[in-house]
Amino acid sequence: MKPPIKVLMLGERWDRLDQAFASLSTRGVVELVGPVVQELQKAVFRTNPSAIVVSPDFDSVGQVLANTVSSEQAFLPPVLLCVDHENLETEELYEYADDFLLLPCSAAEMEKRLSRLVLGKQTELPPHLLRLGGITLDTRIYEVRIEGERVDLAWMEFQLLKFLMENPGRIFTRDDLLTSVWSLDNFGGTRTVDVHIRRLRQKLGLHGDSYIRTVANVGYGLVDA
Repeated sequence: MKPPIKVLMLGERWDRLDQAFASLSTRGVVELVGPVVQELQKAVFRTNPSAIVVSPDFDSVGQVLANTVSSEQAFLPPVLLCVDHENLETEELYEYADDFLLLPCSAAEMEKRLSRLVLGKQTELPPHLLRLGGITLDTRIYEVRIEGERVDLAWMEFQLLKFLMENPGRIFTRDDLLTSVWSLDNFGGTRTVDVHIRRLRQKLGLHGDSYIRTVANVGYGLVDA
């Protein structure tokens, strides 16, 4: 059985989609999160959806979508826009969407559109971005964000997190980390690794406790979320 398509709902008017969503949810075709009407990028980082469905009240959320797409830090999954007949000729509706769904629609039509959209546009991160759950690291501008909120890291904390995010699921000894992150000529000793891991955990908050794994007498790694 295929895993459900995780759908982030953007907007407020869902009454005309209730039946279709209820049918697809009951059958395990979709997993719904939201709805949200603000802070779209934070919601994407937090929930990691496969697609965004925009309700027909585009006037109220269209600017939110437009601002997010135009942001330099934007990363969005494919967007499915729900459209009323009277709005079909409004060209700006389609500027930020990958496909549209004409209302009213059946559950079968929504399933077909979502499946085609997700299959046709696999959301790969740009090469300068690393992401693990709600943590996003940008190697181009040396920035880390937790669910959209910037976190200030020291240089070696950034490099340590970058290395671990490039190798999720693996456990590295302290010596491995000294060699790979600090270089062989480092004289700080393995204690340096422990100190930086502790600082990372503190700065990442709940995400640090959730993702940074310690294996006693071995070393550290990041859980492969």
